Amino acid sequence: MAVSDRLQKFCETHRITQKSLQEKGFGSIQTVNNYVNGKTAGLLFKTISEQRMNVKLKDIVAGAGIPKKITNHSGRHTFATIYLSKTKDLAGLQKLLGHSSIAQTMIYAHINDEMLVKNMEAFEKELVLHTTKKPRLL
Repeated sequence: MAVSDRLQKFCETHRITQKSLQEKGFGSIQTVNNYVNGKTAGLLFKTISEQRMNVKLKDIVAGAGIPKKITNHSGRHTFATIYLSKTKDLAGLQKLLGHSSIAQTMIYAHINDEMLVKNMEAFEKELVLHTTKKPRLL
């Protein structure tokens, strides 16, 4: 199958070569073409293992002078905790993390004291609003 004219022109315009694609983790121009034309399933990018990612993260952390151990898993956990604290969307988080069971996602639903206090204050404000309203006459 020939590479589409549109992809060929794009590659020429942006000086994209077979070598530059492979250096950036793509397969061949033909592989990209197949994806563009919907003729391929599977992975488009080369992937790296979690262990390899952790080695790269360790180098970045050391270079940045961060005195903590940071791993792929700790980044995922931090994302999940922040996402849940901001959105309260447990079902959405389940989907984002790719969990098949909500029980897996419940690990991230731990409640800390600060969150509990904020939630109770918001609840009390809402309760006061509803109990101090004057009844409307019909």
